[in-house]
Amino acid sequence: SGGYLRPRDALPTIEREVLDAVPVRRGAGADRIARVAGLPPEAVARALLTLHAGGFVERSADRWRLARPDPSVAPAEPEGGEFVG
Repeated sequence: SGGYLRPRDALPTIEREVLDAVPVRRGAGADRIARVAGLPPEAVARALLTLHAGGFVERSADRWRLARPDPSVAPAEPEGGEFVG
């Protein structure tokens, strides 16, 4: 079956897991995100930098949160994703 891929669907598994653990509104430190994700802090720190470069997360001082608009949310129109079928 076909469907639209969201930008986050192309991320490696560890980056998707980290992204799922990043808060939406209030930022959290990398150590807390690592605990929520159940991943080693060093791996989370690397993933956060990659996610930041890709526009998925924002950083304020030492705290991280999901970027707005959230690229992990499928757009109302299919223009934001690639159709696979």
